[in-house]
Amino acid sequence: MNDYSLGNFDSQSNDSEKKKNILFIMELESDKVWTKLQLPVIPADCDQKAREIFPQLLNTKFYFTDLDGARLDEILIDYVLSKPTGVTLKIKTVDSQPKTQTRD
Repeated sequence: MNDYSLGNFDSQSNDSEKKKNILFIMELESDKVWTKLQLPVIPADCDQKAREIFPQLLNTKFYFTDLDGARLDEILIDYVLSKPTGVTLKIKTVDSQPKTQTRD
């Protein structure tokens, strides 16, 4: 006989107690990886996750763009949260050496 007492029910997981996650794709060049982060999330969490997934970013400056190449900067989290089915965050690296102009 099954025991359906409240004491036993308390030990079971409850949907309202589960942590909510956001799912999205991180893309660097031709590599794409589905990833998730627990809410609440801040931009630094996205940076850290990108460095975990793509180790070549560890000592590299980078930024996130949408599929059209528009930088997300301050709206990164709003952009990710605006699409419940997930978004793709493209990762673009920043040249470490400044470009200098030469005169002819």
